[in-house]
Amino acid sequence: MPNTRLLSALGHADDRVARPAHATTWLLEDARRHVADKLVSPALDCADLAEQLRMNADAAYAELARLDLVQLTLQAVCYAAYANELLGLDLSGDDVLGFWGVALARRGQGGCVSCKEHV
Repeated sequence: MPNTRLLSALGHADDRVARPAHATTWLLEDARRHVADKLVSPALDCADLAEQLRMNADAAYAELARLDLVQLTLQAVCYAAYANELLGLDLSGDDVLGFWGVALARRGQGGCVSCKEHV
């Protein structure tokens, strides 16, 4: 049995608990923003990836091999922009994907990065 005195003190006449619309809306918007941020952010930090590629390339390529095609493509575009800014290069995401595809194939971790056929 609901505590009617408590509910009436809170402004509710029945046992349904009303949630303020703005609180629910805020939570949904926050969750949507969090998911959107994850979808448009590279899986790996480019500076960390560059350091890992220098220090332990096998581990770095193992991390890359775990990414799905969308994540890997976004990672390549971001890494190209990172390298371009840092080193004054003119790489595209396709250039980076091609290089990573060869490196992954040599390590037996994947072949065709663009279609993930051999991964």
